[in-house]
Amino acid sequence: MIKNNKGFTLIELLVVVAIIGTLAAVGVVAYNGYTSAAKKNATKAIHANMVKYIGSELAKCNLGTAPTSFMGVKAEAEEAGGDEGDGGDGGDGGDDATSVDCDSTAAELVSYLTTPATSPLQDKDPHSSTGEMAYEGSVAISASGSAIKIVTSYDPDDTDLTLENEIEVE
Repeated sequence: MIKNNKGFTLIELLVVVAIIGTLAAVGVVAYNGYTSAAKKNATKAIHANMVKYIGSELAKCNLGTAPTSFMGVKAEAEEAGGDEGDGGDGGDGGDDATSVDCDSTAAELVSYLTTPATSPLQDKDPHSSTGEMAYEGSVAISASGSAIKIVTSYDPDDTDLTLENEIEVE
């Protein structure tokens, strides 16, 4: 009589489980490293985009001609007669958040950028209007004299992971 054993021994099964466990442990550590690096790189990219956006909007004022739009606000045509039907009268020059232009101060620009109802940044980055880090990876925008200060941190408790830039408003 021929005996045909078609199965795995207990030792073979234990070896396979040990190999799968080792691969899983290495994979989890590698995955955590990849996600951590991706979060840091995304934070750096968001910070760089914010600095470029604000800097390029302010650079429009130095071109010698009035920009047709500034930080998401379309310039009103004076010869058209003022009211464009957007709710503002366009002529008061008051503290309306949509009245930012090339003559606005750093504080006025920061107020405009951090007000949720008017900010052109609402779809670009979740930012903090208090000047403090709202959470990891957020951008804090504040006015410091005649400059706009942009601070981004992946981890607010670790100063090595903090990016800071100042853009002078002329």
